[in-house]
Amino acid sequence: MPPRTDGERPARKKNPVVVITAILISLGLLGSTLAIALTSVPKIAQQAPGPSAEEAMENQRQQLESLLADEEAKVKANPNDADAWLGVGNWRMDLGSVHRSKGDTEKSNAYFSQAYQAYQKYLGFTPDNNDARVDAATSAFYSNQLDAAEKEYKAVLQKDPNHWNAYRNYGLFLFQARQNPTGAKDLWQKALAKNPPEDKAGEFNQLIQLVDAMSKQPQPGTDNTPSNTPEGLQKPDLSGLGGQNQQK
Repeated sequence: MPPRTDGERPARKKNPVVVITAILISLGLLGSTLAIALTSVPKIAQQAPGPSAEEAMENQRQQLESLLADEEAKVKANPNDADAWLGVGNWRMDLGSVHRSKGDTEKSNAYFSQAYQAYQKYLGFTPDNNDARVDAATSAFYSNQLDAAEKEYKAVLQKDPNHWNAYRNYGLFLFQARQNPTGAKDLWQKALAKNPPEDKAGEFNQLIQLVDAMSKQPQPGTDNTPSNTPEGLQKPDLSGLGGQNQQK
């Protein structure tokens, strides 16, 4: 996520709590049935050598809508086509991330909500696919269906106590949506105790260090009113999602 600038105004010293919070939020959530990570700016826009980022994003939107239409045609012809429902969920999530990157919250939330519905259809046929259930939770998270998202994350970890992406995303959910950094840290420590692969362990340690650094900073105010809550924790910042989702 590119840093914000203050235009012509004099530079101000950044609040360390805000900086650390922004780092955690910018990490975003990762897809499990998707081929690449979800980031704040669509990958096609980042890599396009010719057109501007806006033009590349619009080209991507058109491509995704065509791909989505193909999958939707499949489920219309055969409502029992589980793989097509998974494709519908993935492409809808992609379109949600494109619209969020463009700042269109209404369309973004609508696509994420529709993605969640499609993943539910898929899970009706394949309930044991924990990767798809994590993505269902993520789409619920980004469409502000917070209770549904948490239910899905918990279901995955109950079935698969070693699902590292579920630990990662659920922890970020606790941090961003539930404003519970302690709960997030406890979850990541629990994951570390299960001896995850080295790359996952490194990420969990990094996340824990960021939460610890935030907790050591002096907090403004003495009560729990929103005005005394660090910026970025007052309301979940759900801008970390994006990228070109592809079915494995």
